[in-house]
Amino acid sequence: MSFCKFANEFVAEKYTTIDNSFINEFMPNAPNDCVKVYLYGLYKCNSGTTNSIEDFCNTLNLSYDDVLSCFLYWQELGLVQVINVNTPFEVRYLPTKNASYTKKLFNKDKYKQFNIIVQDIISGRMVTPNEYNEYYNVIESMNVEQDAFIMMVKYCVDLKGDAVSYNYILAVAKNFAYQGIKTVGLLEERLKEQEKNSSDIKLVLNALKIRRNANEVEYEKYLTWTKDYDFKVEVLVHLAKSIKSGGFNGLEYKVNKCYDLKLNSIKEIDEYFENEKELYEIAKIVCKNIGVRYDNLSVVVDTYIAKWLSCGYTKETCETLANYCFVKGVRNLDGLDTMINKFYKLGLIDIEDINNFIADLKLVDEKIKEVLSSLGLERNVIQQDRNFYNTWVNDWNINEELLNYAITLSYDKYQPMQFLNKVLAKFHTNNVVSVEDAKKIEINFGATIKPKTEKPNKQAKESNYSNDELNSLFSVLKEVEL
Repeated sequence: MSFCKFANEFVAEKYTTIDNSFINEFMPNAPNDCVKVYLYGLYKCNSGTTNSIEDFCNTLNLSYDDVLSCFLYWQELGLVQVINVNTPFEVRYLPTKNASYTKKLFNKDKYKQFNIIVQDIISGRMVTPNEYNEYYNVIESMNVEQDAFIMMVKYCVDLKGDAVSYNYILAVAKNFAYQGIKTVGLLEERLKEQEKNSSDIKLVLNALKIRRNANEVEYEKYLTWTKDYDFKVEVLVHLAKSIKSGGFNGLEYKVNKCYDLKLNSIKEIDEYFENEKELYEIAKIVCKNIGVRYDNLSVVVDTYIAKWLSCGYTKETCETLANYCFVKGVRNLDGLDTMINKFYKLGLIDIEDINNFIADLKLVDEKIKEVLSSLGLERNVIQQDRNFYNTWVNDWNINEELLNYAITLSYDKYQPMQFLNKVLAKFHTNNVVSVEDAKKIEINFGATIKPKTEKPNKQAKESNYSNDELNSLFSVLKEVEL
């Protein structure tokens, strides 16, 4: 928000500057509504006040489609750039010096019959020469069949009445053309499909308390939801009934949210929105535990919490894992998400199973610590030690008795861990399964013997849960590929 701003009375007394080139080159040939939209938009740019597409439409008494088609008209002439047609609607005004208007001349004889038919269809008002010119331009620049364009005009009249604005007709015709529908055959096929779905989309509109036929934009969105997103009609109707405000745009937001969250059935949708308050509570606690702050928790809920809970994780599990991440210095939600994804791949969902997994890791680390201590290596366990131990026990099937015997052969050698690996590899290749068999194997690797010292006592230091256990946990999770 600006520190200083003009009072409304001051703004009302100022002026909106209009470039003379706009008056000379663009205004004479432009439709009235287009001029009105351009000038009011220019005023809003200069006023410094906040504005929305809804306020814009209400002030000019025009529909969203009419305003959009007007801005698209000016965009084609290079006077504006339509940045976003969805929420939030955004238009950027461009300098008139970079735009140009060239009125194209068309063969009027070629369109004599076309003109008669179009005027007969649009019986509620006169079709102006400039309007015809715009129709010719679409037909020739976008390669639309004349008969197909006439069908498009009839389609618009059926939707909006016999006094339908030509901006709406142009917008619909261009939309069809952008989709590659430029012939009578393709248009008939499209309209048949639309008619087949009309009763279903009518149910959706009725659920929104909209008492009219769907417009072209709404129908396109309906097709996306049913074909691309695979939502059933009854699901869309159910969602529509839950919309309190916002109409079709509100429904679009909710459908897109359900699609992103992979909620396709009424049961899943209802359960999600019934528990949405709890999801926000979980998001708040997780963010606090991990040490991050979000002013808008909806992003956290939609991106992370809903996904984790759909995988089977509970509020307690999410909060506990957030604490684990905080202790290990992972202070962001992406890091926590990676951790949870790896637990999920390992089949670990319940907090009890995760804690048992950590306890098992701790137990293994304690055994490795004993090995290191027996070898005279007083240091922390590293991932390489874990990899060695896993190979000995799980790949080579070395039992504890055989491991302890190999340690007695290695503890006083130079680089004892390296020597121990060689001894155990020798046992493995010779299929040694007992100490008795091991004693028959000649062990001579030419290793330098360290000055003999008293063999240290085996001591397993007690691990600190928030440190050693988590060190082991995060080291193991690094090896899990997603």
